[in-house]
Amino acid sequence: MEYAVFGTALQRCRCCHLDRLQNPRSALVLGDGDGRFTACLADRYPDLQIDYLDISGKMIALARRRMERENAAALERIHFHQCDARTATLWAERYDLIAAHFFFDFFSYADIERMISRISALAAPGAAWIVSDFELPSNRPALWARLLLRTMYLFFRFTIGLENQRLSDWRAPLRAHGFVARGASRLWTGFIVSDLWIRAE
Repeated sequence: MEYAVFGTALQRCRCCHLDRLQNPRSALVLGDGDGRFTACLADRYPDLQIDYLDISGKMIALARRRMERENAAALERIHFHQCDARTATLWAERYDLIAAHFFFDFFSYADIERMISRISALAAPGAAWIVSDFELPSNRPALWARLLLRTMYLFFRFTIGLENQRLSDWRAPLRAHGFVARGASRLWTGFIVSDLWIRAE
């Protein structure tokens, strides 16, 4: 479905900041589905320990199979966790990298605020947090963008019972917990965004 609608745009957004990271040693990847970003991350940083978190056992199985095909040796560095990010017990003492790609749009602002508060407590000084998501520009977004976003939310409501039906601000909680925006990428006239945030040391 992703490739049918967006082609390679979402994956380009996921990976657009990878070369700007400062050799991270531990990473938390939130809701990466079939593991497209995780595979790129493991390939780019061969010593990186990765905690991969997803609520779906089917997605975890797909991610494992992807890694077996593309980089089986990296499986010993990837720890798969099936759990809800809102209540999960986190594993590393400090993360140098956190990634949330097309993830926050599933949650209300209150949920996002709580997740960022919990996870940022484990972010090392200078840690990077990459967020990719959809965004409706505030200056009268194009009709096609509003219709596409509405269609996606309706699709997920009927397929997985998603309750949230609107985009929520994730930038304000990141700022509140000491992260500063250091890079941005925009595709599809700003409908698809990817931001790199760095925690103040």
